[in-house]
Amino acid sequence: MDIGSAATVVAFTGVLAYAAACLWFAHRHTRARPKPPARGAAALDRVGFAARDGCARVCGEYLPVPAGRAAVVLVNGRDGRRNRELAQALRAQGLSVLAIDLRGRGGSSAHRGSFGRRERHDVLGAVDYLLERGHPPGRIGVMGSGIGANAVLGAAADEPAIRAVLAEGTGATLDRALRRRWQALPWIAGALAPGVLAAAWWLGSAAMDDDWLRRRIGALRGRALQLESGRAAAGATAAYTARVAAFFCQQLMTPRTVCVIWPEPARAAPAVAWERLAA
Repeated sequence: MDIGSAATVVAFTGVLAYAAACLWFAHRHTRARPKPPARGAAALDRVGFAARDGCARVCGEYLPVPAGRAAVVLVNGRDGRRNRELAQALRAQGLSVLAIDLRGRGGSSAHRGSFGRRERHDVLGAVDYLLERGHPPGRIGVMGSGIGANAVLGAAADEPAIRAVLAEGTGATLDRALRRRWQALPWIAGALAPGVLAAAWWLGSAAMDDDWLRRRIGALRGRALQLESGRAAAGATAAYTARVAAFFCQQLMTPRTVCVIWPEPARAAPAVAWERLAA
């Protein structure tokens, strides 16, 4: 084999290795992670509905409070115990809770993930579900962590009925996951990033970047927004849970003062000369 042929084989092998590495990483971080819901009495609370884009079936648990009008959409995370504690704390304050699994997770449709860009339609479907059950616009809050945080921010920007947003650990993207994986060798992450993003697009995932998130956050002006660090969410304590419940209670249950300015009554205009003479 001559030098030219050997160089061609080496180059072709390198391209295949690069493509395989990009496909593996993109698949690993966007693949669906379905998990059948646990059996038990909680099955009575399970609900299902369509995402607003009609492309996924969302599974969740609806925990209503009798005569409670305010409600919170809670996007389930990895820590099921923490989710239950949050739901109980919110219900104890008189807030109904709709805890959902985003597409590709839990009992929802097995779709490839997009780091919140498409998953926001699942949150919007949950809002539609609450509106159909009598929860009025302006009395609905949303909460999510990581990818769920991106989803609730995107949903709130699209839906004015959402009054309060609590996002934990925002900014989860495929590019950031790649750079965190190769933190010790940033040049490898920089070389793989274009290929990984292209592979994710080829696999059917939607791109998510910081500009998209910034635009969504900017669209929430005038509404209650609380951003928490991922570290605070990971080390959640009873005090943090109480703070979360207090945030939603203040924004969704406390009556907001409305200032009404009544128009001043119109004054009678003085009669003109000929009207005075006629009188």
